[in-house]
Amino acid sequence: MDDREKSKDELLRELAALKERITELETFASERHRAEEALRERGERLQALISNSLDDVAVLNGDGTVRFHSPSVGRVLGYYSDQQVLGSNALDFLHPDERQTADKILEQVISLPGVPFPFEIRAKHADGTWHTLEVVLKNLIDDPNVGGILANFRDITERKLAEEARIRHAAALARADELHRSRQRIVTVQESVRRDIAQQLHGSVQNRLIILMHRLTELEKSAPTKEMADDIKDLYQKLGEVVDGYVRPISHRLYPSILRRGLVVALQSLADQFEDALPIELTLDTGLHQQERSNPRIIPEQVRLAAYRIVEEALTNAVKHAKGGNVFIELEVFSKGWFRLMVRDTGPGFDPTSAEAGLGTLAIKDNAEVVGGSCIVRSSASEGTEVIATLPLSEPGAPHPERTSLSE
Repeated sequence: MDDREKSKDELLRELAALKERITELETFASERHRAEEALRERGERLQALISNSLDDVAVLNGDGTVRFHSPSVGRVLGYYSDQQVLGSNALDFLHPDERQTADKILEQVISLPGVPFPFEIRAKHADGTWHTLEVVLKNLIDDPNVGGILANFRDITERKLAEEARIRHAAALARADELHRSRQRIVTVQESVRRDIAQQLHGSVQNRLIILMHRLTELEKSAPTKEMADDIKDLYQKLGEVVDGYVRPISHRLYPSILRRGLVVALQSLADQFEDALPIELTLDTGLHQQERSNPRIIPEQVRLAAYRIVEEALTNAVKHAKGGNVFIELEVFSKGWFRLMVRDTGPGFDPTSAEAGLGTLAIKDNAEVVGGSCIVRSSASEGTEVIATLPLSEPGAPHPERTSLSE
């Protein structure tokens, strides 16, 4: 082979190598172009996601300096200018009381790359108010696409206020429920004590007085002189007055035994007791009266006692405040399992907010609520007073009727 043929072969080999190199360069350029396009598209998608997010997204340096923030920072914290945020330290926006906590969290974020740290913290809004933010920090300093600490946060101030309002409301309901239960216990214990004392007066005390009266009768018969017999007789009469005028009425007021005969009869008796003080007009449900005649316990004892106490308190108040007026007592069955009791007077009325009136009104309501009922008291100047109680009959657990006509 001569030198010309050898040079030709070498040239062909070099040409083939050059073509192969060109192909490699074209492949590399094509792959790089595709990678650049993918990176650009990913960046555009990320930018679009950040720009349209309802949350604020920011990228921080390790010391908390803001390198980047999404446009939504204006919606979250009211800062619409880059000059207000970029280059500043995110920690400077936080409430002074929570700055130390934030410093510790930032240290933890830096020490644990890739681990999300969620927390809640207060930040200053552009209008000067403090807003509660839900924040998630994640150390992506080593990620070439981020190169910093990714901060994602949203304003949860309204949600926190709503939660606090619900907590306060629940606490208020719990306190009200406990107060109601306490009042129920007080009323129950009060009636129990009254009943015990009434039984003692009506039983032991009255019986002992009657025995003494009987003993005085015997002494009167055997008195050595008429003068001594007259003194013993006078003492006998005074003891009788104590029994009839004090022991029995007090015993009856402590616990009205007439309730055993039914509520209607008891209310009639109660009205008779107050009739000397002011005129009373009774309107009692005739159907209920007939049912109680055949079965006096058709209304539970506790309900009868509560109704009696309500009317008794209302009449006592009427004697104090409705001098010269009339009183109307109405009792009607108006819904399945419920009856309504109303006491109304035509007196001058009174101030329901006064201390004395408040205690009386509370006592009336307590008696109704302790048996599962309800009661309202209305009173105003020159319009008299009205007490309306809704109480259950013998059907336990009956749903409370609508009280549209009784709304305060």
